[in-house]
Amino acid sequence: MNLFRKAIKIVLFVLILSLLSSCGLYNQSDKTKDPSMDTTSNQTISSSPTPAVNTTDATNSDLFSNIVDYTIENPKTYYNDEFKLSVDYPSAWKVYAEKIIEGNEQSEGNPQNGLFIYADSLKEESIYVYHQLGHIAIPPNGLTLQTFTTEEGVNGQILYDKSENDITLYLVLGAGFNGAIIQMSNTTFEKNLGQICGILKSIKISESE
Repeated sequence: MNLFRKAIKIVLFVLILSLLSSCGLYNQSDKTKDPSMDTTSNQTISSSPTPAVNTTDATNSDLFSNIVDYTIENPKTYYNDEFKLSVDYPSAWKVYAEKIIEGNEQSEGNPQNGLFIYADSLKEESIYVYHQLGHIAIPPNGLTLQTFTTEEGVNGQILYDKSENDITLYLVLGAGFNGAIIQMSNTTFEKNLGQICGILKSIKISESE
């Protein structure tokens, strides 16, 4: 019987030690444990990084930071009486004014009408200032955004993509029916930046916001 009682006491002692250890009273390693094993620390360390801001949300670009300083040398004016749209351009540059194409049963006509201005008179280096019968649609992703105001006080937005060699730029003015598209090499763009800024600033439209 004595042996049986001793066995019971040993078993009870072992159970008590196990319970105390699980409660942390005998777990001395808690004072020196690796913080990386802590569940709370893991939640902080492994949290997702802040998503990158889309370039379409970036404002105050310095592409046209000095636009107020630019004027056109020896300007001429194009005026579209149909849409009450006008723009100034350097008289030495070549231009092409689109003809209005009326729609009929065979064709829908041209929803856009405006003026092609060729920087340095190179047709592959164009500035297209135009009116569109519907709202101007801009590709939604990957473009840098800058607010813009014409000399007439019409507010708009410039959205552009500038690669190593080329630039593509969209200007949308007022309620979205008038704007401009620029497609040219960086070399031509930077060489003629003053004249280009003057052209964009000079646009006048019949609407205002």
